[in-house]
Amino acid sequence: MPRSDLIAGTSRRPPSRRTAGATSLATRIKLAREQLGLSQRALGARLGISAGAVGQWETGKAKPSISRLETLSETLAVSLDWLLGNAGQAPAPPPEALAVTAADMEVLDQARELGIDLKQVVADARRRRWLEENRAAIADANAFLERYGLWSDGRRLF
Repeated sequence: MPRSDLIAGTSRRPPSRRTAGATSLATRIKLAREQLGLSQRALGARLGISAGAVGQWETGKAKPSISRLETLSETLAVSLDWLLGNAGQAPAPPPEALAVTAADMEVLDQARELGIDLKQVVADARRRRWLEENRAAIADANAFLERYGLWSDGRRLF
């Protein structure tokens, strides 16, 4: 292994059986974090580390230290065995995430009776929200294109 790789802590070799488990650990950290509804920033704050460090754990670019693993398993409400890829307690979604109320069922039944496609309604709402959130950026891009004569009235000028 080249000296620069030893210093940087990286290797150009394909992953061995021993290091292939890092992906499993990375996947399990991300799964458990998402099951709790935590962002990388929120998990990092609970552990006293940066969101970037959590992101590196979740992509397998870095691993938590041995001293952090126990705290991590407690914070994520999973067993240390499960986190490390062995048998053990897997994360369970919070009960409120699984609860379907009578009011939810009533709304679904009414939508079906009216022939409303709820998937389409949600897709339309997401599209509108995206447009609202990005309206200023879209306007800036259109102004740039018009300023340099790349677009005018929806047609290319060249």
